[in-house]
Amino acid sequence: MLIRRTSNEATLAAVISLTLAILFTGSGIFALQKNRIFATSAVATKAEVIELVRAAQTAADVASTNKDENRTEFTYFPVFQYRVSGTVFEHRASDRNLAAGRSYSVGDTTTIYYNPENPAEIRDILSSEATTAPKLFGFLAGLAWFLFAMFTLHSFRLAKFESRRRSVRQNVVTETKCTFFALEATNERVQNARMVRMVCRWVHPETGTEWLLRSSSLHPTALPPELELGTLISCKVDFDNPASHEISLSAA
Repeated sequence: MLIRRTSNEATLAAVISLTLAILFTGSGIFALQKNRIFATSAVATKAEVIELVRAAQTAADVASTNKDENRTEFTYFPVFQYRVSGTVFEHRASDRNLAAGRSYSVGDTTTIYYNPENPAEIRDILSSEATTAPKLFGFLAGLAWFLFAMFTLHSFRLAKFESRRRSVRQNVVTETKCTFFALEATNERVQNARMVRMVCRWVHPETGTEWLLRSSSLHPTALPPELELGTLISCKVDFDNPASHEISLSAA
């Protein structure tokens, strides 16, 4: 029941990751397409700085520019004014990087690009924000797709192991002993530790054929403390199909 519950949880996590991946991918494409549409339809016009609005810097800004914590630093943000079809629009820059990268004075002019369908929407002085949304959604989408792939693979592995355990229960199995032969590393990692499998030798009592039986993936700390080469291990084997088997964690 524990394996089944874990498998279902991995599947649920994969579904949630897939949903988020599709959502973030769609949002990123929409934001990118919106920027492209704006870039192809934007209209250029001249804007004049009519005012400089003073705003206190954040604690991070003060720490990086001023060692005197008792002194308050200020940043001046320009207010742009432009005219479209006789209508006057104003826009206050709110990008600190823009304000820090260029010093504006009242009366300065600059070229801005506005949306002809919504002249109040401009992008040039907010260029650093223009690609923020697509990049953010792209990063989140990539992370979600990675998680989806990881949880899907993990779910398949758990489902395969669950199917194997179910097959052992359904077939005619016999309690027997096998001899511990080696540890086999897997590609799975849990808590920075590589998972391993116990490999045991078992001889078919009727045919005399030797089989190598492998346990499920185990964390190294889950191995029996008394495990040594040659130790007899309890196992369940289907004599008609020895590939269908289940090895106990405890030494016999």
